[in-house]
Amino acid sequence: MKKFFIFPGILVVLFLVLFAGSMPAFAGPWQWRMYLKMEEVESAPLNKPTALFTDKSSGRYYIVDSGNNRLVSFDKNGKFINEFNAEGELRVPFDMVRDANGRLLVVEKEKNTITTIDVRNKQLKRHVISHNGTKIFPDRIEIEGDTVYLLDKACGDVLALDSDLNVKKRFGCTNCKYGFTDFKVRKGTVWALERERKTVYQFHKNGDPVTKIRLNKAIDFPCSLAVGPAGLIYILDRHQGVVSVFDGKGREKYNFLTSGHTRGQLYYPAEIRFDSWERLCVVEEGNGRIQIFTR
Repeated sequence: MKKFFIFPGILVVLFLVLFAGSMPAFAGPWQWRMYLKMEEVESAPLNKPTALFTDKSSGRYYIVDSGNNRLVSFDKNGKFINEFNAEGELRVPFDMVRDANGRLLVVEKEKNTITTIDVRNKQLKRHVISHNGTKIFPDRIEIEGDTVYLLDKACGDVLALDSDLNVKKRFGCTNCKYGFTDFKVRKGTVWALERERKTVYQFHKNGDPVTKIRLNKAIDFPCSLAVGPAGLIYILDRHQGVVSVFDGKGREKYNFLTSGHTRGQLYYPAEIRFDSWERLCVVEEGNGRIQIFTR
């Protein structure tokens, strides 16, 4: 009887051919670090999380758990700290920030308000925002210094609000049919994503436009953006579960992650952002978790 020998190199090739389709796709400098999810604690799992906020002063992550009408906090190493539902008062929270005074500012979709929560004194107040007699429908929210930035879902403009939540400035796209779908603020610059034409707009904090960047790749459903410390633009595709990375001229440098349910895969992701420690975080509405990547 003849004996057949398979060399180690051939085994490696066979493994890649058979299993490459099921392996998470990573490219560029990013490595998976950890999950933020509720499986390790005696509580309900995350249900349709929609946003993440990080507070460097307290070393905490805050997750907006929309399906459970609550906020959940973890430390920067991924350890669960607490959950909070304002004594059952939250109604479809969507996004949040924390200001310098410790107040939580929560966008509530059911109420169409920005709700300020003083956790220490157990005070909750809902604010209906309007400008020039027109009601604002809050969507994404950011904060830098004393300025609160808000995406108005009705018109697609980004608004700058003072500490009393009065509108003081608009960042708009005059030639966009639907306006912006997401935005981020980094070092006084507003970056806004226009979905229809796959374009990123950059504004100075005084409202003046700086540049317009047309992305050179056909993206199925861009839902969120982030801007990295090196100025690269990260675009999250909700339908394909892919993160694409572009330079300042809109040229794709690489992409990573795929659609799915295992580590390094995404299912109906909702938001991408850099945390206070320059880690890349992806909020997954479909998988009920946040994945965090480091260089």
